[in-house]
Amino acid sequence: MKRGKFEPVNDTKVFAGGGNYFFPRYDRRHDFSLVLMYDLGKRWTFGGTVIYGSGDRTWLPVGRFAFQDVYGADFQPITPVYGERNAFRLPYFFRSDLSITYKMFPKWGESDLNLSFFNLTNRRNAFFLYIEPQYAEDVDPLEDPLAIPEGLAAKQVSLFPIIGSLTWNFRF
Repeated sequence: MKRGKFEPVNDTKVFAGGGNYFFPRYDRRHDFSLVLMYDLGKRWTFGGTVIYGSGDRTWLPVGRFAFQDVYGADFQPITPVYGERNAFRLPYFFRSDLSITYKMFPKWGESDLNLSFFNLTNRRNAFFLYIEPQYAEDVDPLEDPLAIPEGLAAKQVSLFPIIGSLTWNFRF
């Protein structure tokens, strides 16, 4: 069946030339942020942030092939096959932060002590994915650089687990 060229219904896809359209890398359909701050008296301030977003788009290989019959050698380099650009979506993003501030009023100016937690739920949000070859248990690819993998696995890279900070700010 021959694929026809259709104009996008809305402008959510980017023109790639040659009549092809694809989703942009940072196509995040849902993006929600909630920020709350509460002053409890003159000295205490509490703050919280909750962020949710649908995953960004990414481009991953859908298959692979090997070059065979290279003259005079058994070398078979594995080459990835990419499908439609940015066809995969990373997992959703979720983060919550919390801060507590205690204000002090010394004679020489103002001062406050702040305790903050970034990514309070310690969620491992995907920063990007990469493809890693999977070898048989008895094969070491460092010893045999021509070893052919049995399969491929997508691996996730995450940044910033729960991070706490204590700061002392002063103005005079």
